[in-house]
Amino acid sequence: MKEILPIFWLLYMALMSLTTQAKQADVMEIEAVFAAYMDKYNDYLRHGELTNKTQLYHDKMMVLSGRSGAAVTSANKFNEQVKGFLDNLKKQGVTRVSWEKVGIQQLSDSVAIVSNRAVRYLKTGEVHNRVGATYFINKVGGSWKISAFTVHSPNTVLPI
Repeated sequence: MKEILPIFWLLYMALMSLTTQAKQADVMEIEAVFAAYMDKYNDYLRHGELTNKTQLYHDKMMVLSGRSGAAVTSANKFNEQVKGFLDNLKKQGVTRVSWEKVGIQQLSDSVAIVSNRAVRYLKTGEVHNRVGATYFINKVGGSWKISAFTVHSPNTVLPI
């Protein structure tokens, strides 16, 4: 029995190492989704064109609003709403947006919560404002995509 114990220990450690590596890979993939998200917004602010290099949203997604409650929409319809939202930011003088904080908490191999704080900048480089947003994302067909989100105060970003 004493001879078998080290073998079980080595197998356990190897399994734990593989699990950790898989989770690290998932976190890197999720970070890439949110980098693409910001690239998409900034491309529109600069060029007035919403690029779809990376499909960020599931075909059906939920948007939660404090004013109007929950609404399910298609990714295409939501992209049209994003254009209106970004046009409004442009009218306010916003020329660039960046993530100040990206917090990721995996709930399983295919579901995660991402709670972020974005900073919106004017042409002068001055901060226009900050906003918080929290997302449910899941991995389907090997890709992480946003399935639900809500915008909120930058002070209530989850501490993850």
